[in-house]
Amino acid sequence: RFNAYVWAPDPRTGLDLDALFDTIGHVLQREDICRRNIEEKRREVINLLKERPSLLILNSFEQIKGPEIASFLAELPAGSRAIVTSRKAGLFPAGTSQVLRLNGLNRKDSHKLIQIIGERSASPYVQDLSLEEMDAIWRKTGGLPLAIGWLLGLVSRKQQNLETAIGNLLRNLETNTLFTDVFARSWDLLTPEAQHLLLAMPLFVDPVLRSEEGRVG
Repeated sequence: RFNAYVWAPDPRTGLDLDALFDTIGHVLQREDICRRNIEEKRREVINLLKERPSLLILNSFEQIKGPEIASFLAELPAGSRAIVTSRKAGLFPAGTSQVLRLNGLNRKDSHKLIQIIGERSASPYVQDLSLEEMDAIWRKTGGLPLAIGWLLGLVSRKQQNLETAIGNLLRNLETNTLFTDVFARSWDLLTPEAQHLLLAMPLFVDPVLRSEEGRVG
């Protein structure tokens, strides 16, 4: 039902309404919007979202400063929608949003997820976890699937033992650097060629052949 899916920039980069408008213009191939003033951008973006209904996705919304983006999202034209993730409630005017609360897995489901990951892993460090160790993982992660997977990923490569991995996980959650650490480690696992390809991919708006991607210098 959507013409496009627009991922907003990381709020930690200083995301504001102007940058959001630029991102929408870029994704919907209306680069001219980026060269307009803020009021013209708003008018053009609203008209564009009417013509091409899109889904806007904004993560860590609690880190966005000011009410401007929330006000804009509350007034999206019919057909366009926004998905917003946040650790805080009450960021939007009453009646303008639908709240879905995501809770962690319970003990039984966490154990099941750990066992599934263990069955798919070739590492005995994940396959042979005891009941006590699975309980420790469940308690410390709060049953969050992403945190469980991240933790077991570290243990499976024997980069860290379980106790050290849990300590690092808790520190990352407290300092809100979990995703930064996950992406940094994932990036380091890629070959130089794969890193080069990922850096080149944002340059292509339309589908391209592998041979064309290979010519990007």
